[in-house]
Amino acid sequence: MDKAWAAKGLSGILAAPGSALKGVSDRDGELKGAFGVTTIAEPAEMGRICCSRALAPALNCEAT
Repeated sequence: MDKAWAAKGLSGILAAPGSALKGVSDRDGELKGAFGVTTIAEPAEMGRICCSRALAPALNCEAT
């Protein structure tokens, strides 16, 4: 999270554009065009991302 956004509080951060993430430029932060979302919170609600988040820890268990 860029320092400018860190003090905005959770609701402010979740409403922030993708460019508010540290290392993401304004151009990279154009999430709407790439993923159909406009805020940091919206990807967390996407079905495929939720499934990936649920399955990723299982991959770590499989490797050991």
